[in-house]
Amino acid sequence: MKLKPVGILMIPIFLVVIIIVFIFSADNSNDRDTTSNLDCANNLNLAGNQVSKDTEKNAQIIWNYLVDKGWTKAAVAGVLGNLQQESNIDPTSTNPSSGAHGIAQWLNGRSTNQKSFAKAHNKNSDSIQAQVMFLYEEANGTEKANLGDYAKNSTDPAIAAIQWQLRFERAGENEANNSGRAQYAQYWYNKFKDTKVDSSNSNMTTITETSETCDTEAGRVLKVNGSTTKWWNDLSKWANKWADQTPNNYSLGGNPANLDNAATAKAIQGATDCSGFTYWAFNKIGIPLTRTSQTQWNQNIDEVKKRDAKAGDLVFFYDPVDSGAGAGYSHVGIYIGNNQMIDQQGAGIRKEKVWEANNSGYGTWTKVSYGRIKESILPAKYK
Repeated sequence: MKLKPVGILMIPIFLVVIIIVFIFSADNSNDRDTTSNLDCANNLNLAGNQVSKDTEKNAQIIWNYLVDKGWTKAAVAGVLGNLQQESNIDPTSTNPSSGAHGIAQWLNGRSTNQKSFAKAHNKNSDSIQAQVMFLYEEANGTEKANLGDYAKNSTDPAIAAIQWQLRFERAGENEANNSGRAQYAQYWYNKFKDTKVDSSNSNMTTITETSETCDTEAGRVLKVNGSTTKWWNDLSKWANKWADQTPNNYSLGGNPANLDNAATAKAIQGATDCSGFTYWAFNKIGIPLTRTSQTQWNQNIDEVKKRDAKAGDLVFFYDPVDSGAGAGYSHVGIYIGNNQMIDQQGAGIRKEKVWEANNSGYGTWTKVSYGRIKESILPAKYK
């Protein structure tokens, strides 16, 4: 077993260590391809969506109820971001395929429990009041172990939204849409944190994209010693943007565009994987890498000797053992010179020493290789 785990080894399912930073055992391989749109606005796909006054009214009821119970405003906004994604905050909403019902799309036993709870409290099970009461009951009962101190410790609405999804909703991969949940949460937080529901005569209110949910600016150039590639200055602005700011954000197969959003970039198990990070950073400067570490090795680079490697090259790690994601080059990082790299791993996006082959302190890697981007895929300005 690797000390720096790779593959689908052991991504724990919604463990309960709550200190605002969760110690999850995330791994570093990324042999899962995903279709990714690196344009932030298109990825979020929310600008211009409209929220009816009925939805606002229901959101206000939930907000007032949970804030009154002592939940932080960020925590409540995180809940609302999820409920809008799940049901448009409609207590009568039913998924025609699964039968999931209500604001949180409760299913099977949880749906039965919700109806029983409403009956016991002499309320219509499809009323917003009954459903927010049951949500609160679950959060402090059957779901307490998953949620921990979410209600008291959440301080960022967008990150809270992703944590609520991971720990309470537990949405399937195709339904997660963490970026959407995060933006909805930020919207509700901004709307309710100081004022009550808009009392104008308008029947609709429009969600707009904000810098808080769509971060399209590059970071600063990372100054390094030694030789650099022609694209290093441009690349480093993106490669270094989230470095050492994203503890435990690794998500196997996660959409690289999650790194466009501060909330999903920093969310526990909410961002992307190692090749998703390199894919994102290089595509930002017009260099079209493929999506997995093995295909980046096979298709995007020409191998170079370690002594000839420059900042802006890629560094690959070979494992002959299939640890759940296939044997081969199952980890990749961006070389920054002086035997250092920036990579996306279980502990987040980090600047660190290049891992050593055949050293148990770094895992079970048997080979470390370096590659320079093929000239055929370089934009003219980098040739």
